[in-house]
Amino acid sequence: MSRLIWPYYTCTFFRRQSQYGLQSWYRYFIPDSYASVGIWNSRLSNDIFRSISVRDHGLEILRKINSGKIVSPLDYDIFANKLDELDVMSLDFVEEVIMSYMNTQAAVDVRDSTSHAFIRGYLNFREVDRLLKLIESRSKTGIFVDFASAVLMMDVFLRKGEWNSAVAVSWELCLQEYFSLENVKPLVFATSLFSCIKSIENDSFLVKESQPEDDREIEQKLVPYVRNPNYDNFFDIKRPKLKTGYTLLHLSHVLNSRCSLFQTTPVWKSLSKHVDSFRLMMRIFGLALSEQCDKLLVEIRKVDESAIQLGGLDPTVSII
Repeated sequence: MSRLIWPYYTCTFFRRQSQYGLQSWYRYFIPDSYASVGIWNSRLSNDIFRSISVRDHGLEILRKINSGKIVSPLDYDIFANKLDELDVMSLDFVEEVIMSYMNTQAAVDVRDSTSHAFIRGYLNFREVDRLLKLIESRSKTGIFVDFASAVLMMDVFLRKGEWNSAVAVSWELCLQEYFSLENVKPLVFATSLFSCIKSIENDSFLVKESQPEDDREIEQKLVPYVRNPNYDNFFDIKRPKLKTGYTLLHLSHVLNSRCSLFQTTPVWKSLSKHVDSFRLMMRIFGLALSEQCDKLLVEIRKVDESAIQLGGLDPTVSII
């Protein structure tokens, strides 16, 4: 792609969104009713929940684990659903319970609702950054996002302007191969795409790496063996730039194979006119940011005049 075309793509699509108020985007994306707070809180009216003290219940879980007894996934689920009785100062205690339970055999039967309850609890505590660290340490915590909790988390990060963190949440869905499912939710697609757009628009993935100190003392030790370095270019990805790129590739695949998902949405009338250009743009940026240069050159050669009409996209298409 020539030096003239690449800035055109960037300026006319990704960097054109500032003219639309950020708050109005969120109202379009995620209304306050999406969280269904009233319905979620009403579950605690059940007698099972009202008769249990979450702190005592958590201490009992730890006591059983330490004594080698079995704690059922149901008891663990009840603990997760009662977090609203605690305060933010109790999160160390909560995480002790989480880490301890994940080291038991019963952890293989943990319900999906348990992860959702923990995520809701941390969001209520306004500890979304701490929550993201727990999710990224999923092998130790067993907490995974679902599509609904992912949207709630991305919404919080987008409102705070933490674009890399919003992309990181979407990347967790990619790791679970959510975007390979047949019933991908348009709202999840839109929020994930918007996170990538804002990350690119603000160059937030350009994180400066700290330079090592030249004068630091290096200590050498003899060890029994040295583990060979391993990097699978997927589960081991840490850099925000790569997460943004690969997320865009997952999203472009959705647009390529399951356009029917969007035909019932209000934006389809505008999107359908430019879907090929839109998909190509997402793939080009995805390959560029994921540093797949060979595949990027192949895609660039496919660019023709019809694919460079992204400047004509109206604001509605940009939102989806």
